[in-house]
Parts: sequence; structure tokens; C-alpha cells
Amino acid sequence: MISVLLVACAAFKKESKTPIQQLEELNVELKTNAAHYTRSDYEKAFHKYESICKRIDYDSMTLEERREVGRLEGEISAIFGIYLAGEYENILKGAFYETEGVLEGILNILN
Repeated sequence: MISVLLVACAAFKKESKTPIQQLEELNVELKTNAAHYTRSDYEKAFHKYESICKRIDYDSMTLEERREVGRLEGEISAIFGIYLAGEYENILKGAFYETEGVLEGILNILN
């Protein structure tokens, strides 16, 4: 029984990934599939990113590891930023068209 537990623990430890490895996987996933993501997909990805970042122990990293984490964070942030810019553009376009409609309605009544 104990040997089964030890084997299971060893297998779990081998399969569990470090936060840096998880960040790398998320980065690859976003680069590969973000163009097809829905709003829900982006929200899930952002929550995953937040969760990973909370577990990063910057103090125990080498300078090279910190640089790699910074690079990954930068790339992921850029992908999220591009998505948000598109969302804001849609919001602004909608507000613009709505305002245009309000002005048209006012002019219709005044003419």
C-alpha cells in the first residue's frame, strides 16, 4: 500500500509543472489560438494567468529565470492588450453610433 502511494506521489511530482512552465504553455496556447478565442476564453485565460503569477516565487529565481518570466509576461500582456483594444474599439464604435442616432432623432423632431 505504501509503495503504491509513493509511486503515485512520484508520478504526480514528475507531471506537475512549475509556474514558469505553466506560463510558457499559456503563452504558446495564446499565440496559437487567441485569434479564435471568445470573450469567455479570454476571461478563462486571464484567470489562469493570474493564478500562475500568484504562485511565482521571484525571490528564489535566478536572473535568467526572472528574465524569462518577464519575457513571457510581456508577450502574454501584449496578447491581452490587443484583445482589450479590440473590445474598447467595439464599445467606442457602439457609443458613437448610438450618439449619432440620438442626434439624428433630435434633428428629426426639430425639423
